[in-house]
Amino acid sequence: MQQPTYRSRRDPALVTVEGDLDLASSRRVRERLGAALDESAGGLRLDLGGLAFCDCAGLNLLLELRCRALDQGKTFTVHAVGPAVGRLFDLVGVRELLSSPPPGRTDARRACRGAVPPRVPASPEDEDGVRPRLLVSCVSEPA
Repeated sequence: MQQPTYRSRRDPALVTVEGDLDLASSRRVRERLGAALDESAGGLRLDLGGLAFCDCAGLNLLLELRCRALDQGKTFTVHAVGPAVGRLFDLVGVRELLSSPPPGRTDARRACRGAVPPRVPASPEDEDGVRPRLLVSCVSEPA
């Protein structure tokens, strides 16, 4: 499979992730989202509306990428989730953490270093009607 390329004049870039985000797919997704984050000047906005399943490895990946973005002075937010992933975010208490930009650099860095801090609409488009530039498909591969 050819590695997707990321190009956008919008920053932060809107990226869609679909399928299952689990231990089997997290390495590949980490590479793709990491590359998109590196190429983006302002950060990433994720559309997880098509994500059917997310386990603890997938959630850890999202939190790790958020911390990486904040360390680079960029944003990392989730603007749409499906019901299953939204329930996970609520149960773990990360919905607000992932759905809004950090209030300040100091607070954001503290959130990355400590325990997972507390608490996303479903839309395939950004609020101004722009479609995502990168689609990451998470398909588990047989071991």
